[in-house]
Amino acid sequence: MEDFASFFYKDEELSVIEKILDEENDDPITMYDEEGNCFKFEKVAVIPYEGELYAILYPLDQVEGVEEAEALVFHLMFDEEAETEEEAIKNGYIEIEYDMDTAEAVFDLYLDMLDEE
Repeated sequence: MEDFASFFYKDEELSVIEKILDEENDDPITMYDEEGNCFKFEKVAVIPYEGELYAILYPLDQVEGVEEAEALVFHLMFDEEAETEEEAIKNGYIEIEYDMDTAEAVFDLYLDMLDEE
C-alpha cells in the first residue's frame, strides 16, 4: 500500500475513539483529509495487539492508494497525560498504522477471530 494523506476526525459530540469503541454504534465514521475532502469509514473490528488497540476501518469512499475491498488498520492513541480513562478516550485520536508487520498481525488476529465464530 502506498503512502497517502492523513485523515482528521471532526465531531462535536463524540471523539473518534468513543465512536470506535461504542459497540452499539454502526454509523459511519466520517474523517477529512488535509484538503478538507470527506471520507466515510465503516468500523470492521477493534483488535487488541501487544498491549495496544487497533481498529480495522473499511473506506466507504474511494481513497487514493487504497485498493477496492481493502481495509485500513488504525492505531488508537489515547491521551497519556489525561487524569482519567474517560479523558484519555475523549482526548485521544487515531492514526494509520504504516508498520506493515503490525498491520498484517492485526489483520491475522481479525481473521483468527472470524474463524472462531
